Amino acid sequence: MKFLLLLILLLSNDVALGCAGLTAAQLKDRLQKETVTQLVFFASWCASCKKHLKPESASTSLFIAVFDEQPAAQKAYTAFMGTEHQARCVWDQDGSIAAHYRIKRLPVVRPLQGGK
Repeated sequence: MKFLLLLILLLSNDVALGCAGLTAAQLKDRLQKETVTQLVFFASWCASCKKHLKPESASTSLFIAVFDEQPAAQKAYTAFMGTEHQARCVWDQDGSIAAHYRIKRLPVVRPLQGGK
């Protein structure tokens, strides 16, 4: 069922933009304002990442698309998470988030304490 939904979304041109583009500095500001217990780094092309895209973890996790194009990341995120969790997804618009957290491969789940 999820595969069918992903296929439909990939073939569709209409995608709700929920994975907002952020830089590392903007992410730092956001983490100070929100309660986030973990960062989940993913990409649309990463088959292993899909097991970490779970709606039940959306209330405490922030999902960050890295090494990916924003439309592709958005489609993959929406296929697995649905549209109700769009605010929990951000896109690394300039590579600074991946560099800051030293992300070299995917998937990565990084626990946070006190927004750091």
